Amino acid sequence: MQTMTIQKFESGSPQILKEILLTGEDLLITQDGKPIAKIVKFKTSQNIPGKLAHTINNEMDIVTPLGEGIFRYLNRVQDL
Repeated sequence: MQTMTIQKFESGSPQILKEILLTGEDLLITQDGKPIAKIVKFKTSQNIPGKLAHTINNEMDIVTPLGEGIFRYLNRVQDL
């Protein structure tokens, strides 16, 4: 993580922000030797609502057995 004074950041912020975008390295902004801000590259969230919706198997009949193949698969997944 790089460290930089607020004065240096203010004078070159556009170029500094481009560098953070390219390298992904965090930047700690200080004033009078004390940290006042941390700049990090923005990352999109991997938790997208509905991302796994296609993986759900909706069984309308919950009384009838699922079948031997699905039963073996579910037991194998449970053992992991």
